[in-house]
Amino acid sequence: MDFIDIDTSQDMRLFIDPYAIEMRDDELSAELAHHITTFFEDVLTSLRKKDRVRAKFLTSNLGEPQETFLGMSKGKPQGRGMGRFDADQLLRALEASKAFKTGLITDLAEAELFIDGIGPDKISDLTTNLIRAPLIKYTHEQCDLHNVPLTKHVPIAPVWDPDTRDWRSEYQDLPVVAGIPVILVPKVLVRLKLSLNSQEYYNGTVLNFLKSEHLASNSGLVRLLKNKSRKVFKKDLKQKHPFSKEFLTEVTQKNPRLLEFYKELKGARGALENEDLERDYSETDFASMLSEKLKAIKSGSKHATEYHTAIAGILTFLFYPELVYPVLEEGLHGGRKRIDLTFTNWSNNGFFANAKVFASNPSKIYYCRM
Repeated sequence: MDFIDIDTSQDMRLFIDPYAIEMRDDELSAELAHHITTFFEDVLTSLRKKDRVRAKFLTSNLGEPQETFLGMSKGKPQGRGMGRFDADQLLRALEASKAFKTGLITDLAEAELFIDGIGPDKISDLTTNLIRAPLIKYTHEQCDLHNVPLTKHVPIAPVWDPDTRDWRSEYQDLPVVAGIPVILVPKVLVRLKLSLNSQEYYNGTVLNFLKSEHLASNSGLVRLLKNKSRKVFKKDLKQKHPFSKEFLTEVTQKNPRLLEFYKELKGARGALENEDLERDYSETDFASMLSEKLKAIKSGSKHATEYHTAIAGILTFLFYPELVYPVLEEGLHGGRKRIDLTFTNWSNNGFFANAKVFASNPSKIYYCRM
């Protein structure tokens, strides 16, 4: 499957990562990024204009997302979202941060690096709230592909409308388990931990840069070893430059290339593999199962949907994470023509990335029966 196979009895320790969205250039990522950036821009603009009423309105609609069954909760899913109190805490943290005052922070993915009190669980929850509308659309299409029944007119938390810059309350048709509506999340959007991590940025990129700086200036932290080599120890650096998000802001302001380098490094890691998501996953066994399933499908139009679903699974197995978001019988040319199966080209390198250059719609890959 293209989406996370959730456990509805408890939350899975996975996080929706805004940087996994930001770094891509496909149609799906562009839509998701539009929802995130318009909201965060609006919050920052409201705070800079001292419009606390608007800022509070924006953040007070960040409820506790339960529908994805992802995050930090133990036991039964309860949601860990911002809530009204935490929303106020977010605004205070933003206003108090040097990154906000200096204009360093511009996107949500960087909040964990520079804003005190904003950790991976809150960023993941905030992102979930902002992209709820496109995730619901994704859920509809995956349920259609896999023949999953939907419950009609389920009340859901408000969804962010990036065009009107407003929250919208509505009802949706969704799967419901134990009274909780379910929203599916593409595997390519989640991580075991957020890509951008303040401790990792400090311990790796920033301290390594400072080590080079001290060596170049031959500062008091440089030690001469017995073999005549010069060295700066990290423990001395940490004592002189202790970790704080304000310190990370100061260093990054003076050396913006550090953040660019760190983000490039993190972006190269890509999506989680099936082995990261599934214990005892065997590629060989899974391939054999898919082969047997395909052989068992009978010919004829009555079994066309079963065949399409099997092919979607096989192509996902073969080409994930290059091809994602399978959609069954997508309409073209105003609905006059239908494509059996459509995938989003999520690739940043290799064959499918190169194919974007020559394609009329570079974000889409079409599959048709012959």
